[in-house]
Amino acid sequence: MKYLLAVTMVLVMAMSGYAEPTPTATKLLWDDYTDPDAIGFFGYWAPQIESPRMYGDARKIDLGRPDNEEVVLLDVKPDISGNLCWKVTAYDAAGNESGFSNEACDWFGITIPFNLRTEPVVAINPPE
Repeated sequence: MKYLLAVTMVLVMAMSGYAEPTPTATKLLWDDYTDPDAIGFFGYWAPQIESPRMYGDARKIDLGRPDNEEVVLLDVKPDISGNLCWKVTAYDAAGNESGFSNEACDWFGITIPFNLRTEPVVAINPPE
């Protein structure tokens, strides 16, 4: 019985230290956009390490018309993690699209686990 209790306690302690990686949320913000014809914004992304960075339809996300010209991006593209750069365009109901905004880069994706280490395990001997 003591052996079962010890194993259960070790499992509970190990599970309490387990946590899923937390996606990093990053906010895109821009100045108040006052064009009355604009109905939304597109966000274009590219890896920061890409040179030259390619912003095209394959990397375009419809951001809609967010309040306060800000969008929180959380795990935008699960298979892409790292420093991403963004440009934003405005569009109207007729399908016209503005030119690109300036570029903004930041970390997106899953945070990296830190302080990985090993520790010896004390052997638990079952009662005889």
